[in-house]
Amino acid sequence: MIYLISIFVILISYHQFKIVSGTMALNRLNLMSIIFYFYLIFMSYLGAIFIASGFQSDTTVLRHVSNENKILGWLIISYLLIAFPLGSRLAMKLFKIKNVGKLLKNYTAQNLVPVLASNDSYMRLMFYFLSIISLLAIVYMIVVTGLIPQKQLFSLADQVEVLIMRNSINRDFQGIYYVKSILFEKLTPILSLISFSYWKMTKKRSHKIWFFIMFFATLFVLTFNLAKSPLIIYGIIMLILKVYLEGKIKWKYLILTFMFVLVGLFIMFILVARNAELSFIFKFLFNRLFFDQVSGTFLMLEIFPKTYDFIGFSSMSRPISEFFLGGYSKPATRIAMEFAFPTATEKGIMNLLSTLFVGEAWANFGWVGVLLSPIYVGFLFGVIYFKALTSRKTPLMVSFLAYCSFGLSITTQFNNYIYNSVMFIIVFILVGSYIYALLLKQLKQLKV
Repeated sequence: MIYLISIFVILISYHQFKIVSGTMALNRLNLMSIIFYFYLIFMSYLGAIFIASGFQSDTTVLRHVSNENKILGWLIISYLLIAFPLGSRLAMKLFKIKNVGKLLKNYTAQNLVPVLASNDSYMRLMFYFLSIISLLAIVYMIVVTGLIPQKQLFSLADQVEVLIMRNSINRDFQGIYYVKSILFEKLTPILSLISFSYWKMTKKRSHKIWFFIMFFATLFVLTFNLAKSPLIIYGIIMLILKVYLEGKIKWKYLILTFMFVLVGLFIMFILVARNAELSFIFKFLFNRLFFDQVSGTFLMLEIFPKTYDFIGFSSMSRPISEFFLGGYSKPATRIAMEFAFPTATEKGIMNLLSTLFVGEAWANFGWVGVLLSPIYVGFLFGVIYFKALTSRKTPLMVSFLAYCSFGLSITTQFNNYIYNSVMFIIVFILVGSYIYALLLKQLKQLKV
């Protein structure tokens, strides 16, 4: 019965996502189809089906979950698959869009145009300035942490030491947090996408050099905390950018990318777990792909509110929560990690437990969060997607769309879709740069 209902849910969800994405073709991947194929089906729903049907997985998280909550978790994720695209359809109505497929086809067929009409030198000047800032942020991170983690990877004994170093970089960072989280981790990859778009638009050698500088800087940034996934995510984002620029990608590139992801995951895990047996590596990768990203959702159902009270808004931001609510709570993903892995969390080996956003929505608001969060988050992604498709196709807009298409994960905290200071500041920097460049251009024209 679980399998039949799941097939029915997938078919309904596929139909709804096809309406809001414009196309579900694998060689024309876009923001909506990626959410369906990768985050919802591959990373979440397959695991939920396995869990609900009694598949024996010895993951630590699932040992705490009752059979009743395994079925409930599957039902909630089934609801998510249907409700998410309904939220995106509300965004369609907001933008008065009737045919997304036609809109997407017209958008990808367009050539890139300058951000500031014919004379884009002032906008590029701002991007050059931001690129220099991001390169200085790399130097800052090396000086503050006193290390280049990539060099130390081969000297670490096992996976535990790697996890300790990774969490130490993230949690014990003693420098300026916003330099690390914004200028270093977020801005550098986005600027590499923007520089690539400029290179493709102008074919200029200077823009090609600019791109390669930012590309190698991005590779350094994404591997700085020794995590395996950011580098793979970046590769897929570049592939998606190519789709938005050219309309589609050749199947051989898609297959090569898929093989690169699988082989990359396998090789990087071997480097981390050098002493592990091959059978353990395959078992770990299977659990990582199908259980780790979704099992936290089931644990949330188990421990909230039975063991911990619903959190509400108190985990959004420490300053805001303390000012308006009189107190701050650790996010549900941290509480769940401490519950499932108390010793490892205390030692700094573990940090936040992965979960679909609906898991933290439950921990925060109970059934209200479960029912409303998929519609709300689906609406937000729809706004990003349709705003980009109805705007001029500039290097800035197409790069930001490509970044959001895979750089914003739904296997994350629901809090990020209510209050996300890092994303707010990134948007503020990009919009502020545009406004400042526009003012410089207008002042120049007045002088002339």
